[in-house]
Amino acid sequence: MITVNSFIPEEWVTSPFLGPSENVQIFEGDNRSFQRTGMSRIHQEVRVSLNGARNFVRIGKTVSYDSATSLDQTNHLTAEAKADSVLNDGVLKTGEATASSSGVTVQTTRSGGVVTAVLSGGVSNPLVVSPDIDYEVTITVEFSNSYAHGLLHAAGVPHSERAPGWRPTPGWKTPVPAIYFP
Repeated sequence: MITVNSFIPEEWVTSPFLGPSENVQIFEGDNRSFQRTGMSRIHQEVRVSLNGARNFVRIGKTVSYDSATSLDQTNHLTAEAKADSVLNDGVLKTGEATASSSGVTVQTTRSGGVVTAVLSGGVSNPLVVSPDIDYEVTITVEFSNSYAHGLLHAAGVPHSERAPGWRPTPGWKTPVPAIYFP
């Protein structure tokens, strides 16, 4: 199984398209570092076999807050802001939405015992006009009698973006990590 997670490491972020005086809205981040589980903007799991690939996608909820009323003195989101259930009133939590998963796909081709899967994602913030969080990773799996689990090759992921502490899965000849994108 190959896993791609995109996440916002900070607790909250402002819009990168507005200046400081215009940024009255902030967006909740995932407040984490590299890990296989946890909140993500995009979570994609793909299982590759000789018959193709199965794609499972989960899109995280985007939440916006009023920056003047939602942060405490130490610049953290308040419990009151996180618990607010009245949206669009101009204070605390101002919006919630989940983006479409239609931009997260996998395409496969097969030639003999070799299956190539191209995992791609393109999802934008559903609360404001913004560019997509996007990625493309190509995975090639060679199946043979001598390697029942296949020989796996990945392209499109810089080594620095591979999960820290990753260990090879028994059965794989060439170790490739679960793939994470910040």
